Amino acid sequence: MTSRKCPQCGLVNFADASNCKRCDADLGASYEVSTVRSAKEWPAQQSSNRINSKLVCLAAIGMGLFLEVTFFVLKLASYPNERSIWFVVILGIVYAVVAGCFSARRRVRDWLLALSLSLFHLLGLSLYISELLRRNQTYGGMFWTNKFYLSPVFLFISIPLAAFFGARFGSKRSLIRFAALISVFVVASAATPYTETKDRPAKELNYSTDIVAGESSEFAMRLELRFWLQITDDPMRFRAFMSPPPANSRGGYNVTVLRKDSTFSPDIHMTMNVDGKEIESSMWPINRNDGSSHIDFSQKEDYSEIVNWGVGANPDLLVSLSNAHHVTLTWGNVKVVLPDEQVESLRTFVRTWGRMLHDEDMLCTNPMCTQGDLNP
Repeated sequence: MTSRKCPQCGLVNFADASNCKRCDADLGASYEVSTVRSAKEWPAQQSSNRINSKLVCLAAIGMGLFLEVTFFVLKLASYPNERSIWFVVILGIVYAVVAGCFSARRRVRDWLLALSLSLFHLLGLSLYISELLRRNQTYGGMFWTNKFYLSPVFLFISIPLAAFFGARFGSKRSLIRFAALISVFVVASAATPYTETKDRPAKELNYSTDIVAGESSEFAMRLELRFWLQITDDPMRFRAFMSPPPANSRGGYNVTVLRKDSTFSPDIHMTMNVDGKEIESSMWPINRNDGSSHIDFSQKEDYSEIVNWGVGANPDLLVSLSNAHHVTLTWGNVKVVLPDEQVESLRTFVRTWGRMLHDEDMLCTNPMCTQGDLNP
């Protein structure tokens, strides 16, 4: 039941009372005056609330811009890096605290306040994802793995959700709203370890064969193929890429001269005829104490005493060897026809390497991809 308060003495009377029981003042007139006054003040109060709501949203947008600029400056200063990806969770906590402070002081819709505060974060996130999609389309999947990373999605949306639930908790504090806010940080914290850039276990594939120039020839060399494969997962960019081999490893193609005669005259070019297709590769003499190469491009230097060589293989070599049947090798004044057994073992090795790359989704047939081994 409603009641009427006397404007003179302050006594609370029944709703149907026309006069105050204490001072006999007319309650009907005061009720009509207050009703008319409230009707006149309501539009002005509603307009004032709208203005205050807009001001709060503008202030939230400015604060969101400040937080994103601060995050960008810290990123330029190499923080956060791969080891400090927990910074995203910390940033979500900051957004939640700021949203709670805004909603506690001013009346504004929770979703509108969260949207205003995280506006620049969502804008930057949209540009980031659109760039990833553009690269994926342009390079035919080279910058995108078939494996779907769910954890980065949780981190991407954790900041807007933290701002929303922080605004709800600030406007009306309750145990349920606090639990919803905490659940955002729990899920983000659980997803964070799965978003770090990590290396998969390295794989190595080796092949060695001795090539002899005829049964009675004094020339023999050992061809060694050492392929090293390590995939680095980068979940925050939805991609996986091949890591370079260690600097101290002699990976790739290597040649060691086992026997030679006095007429041996090597060149810095080696030509392999694979089923009628001429493929030329560069030869790098290991002629320095630190294991590096020096080439005299005047072609006046004598390399006949060099034993160890590195081969700068042509990108088409492995593709051709994967289906090779007849291989002839020409190096300087040496010409060798590889026997069928040797060609078969070489072909088997190259196909094994190709299957390994295929299983790791490292083969790309798109023309925009960087050309490399077994990337036709």
